[in-house]
Amino acid sequence: MIHADTAAGIEIRRKAFLRKRRLKCRAVADSLGDAGDRLFSFARLDPTQWKSARTPTR
Repeated sequence: MIHADTAAGIEIRRKAFLRKRRLKCRAVADSLGDAGDRLFSFARLDPTQWKSARTPTR
């Protein structure tokens, strides 16, 4: 999901994951559903900044 090129791409991948995993990994799917957009807050930034926002700096 985090490697999608657009915010819309993230949402498409997130929904697909939830559809596929809801039955086998209910706790994970519920957690992802509850966290929603907070997990992908970097998507509000300019796409050129996504990589640096997703990865820790050392």
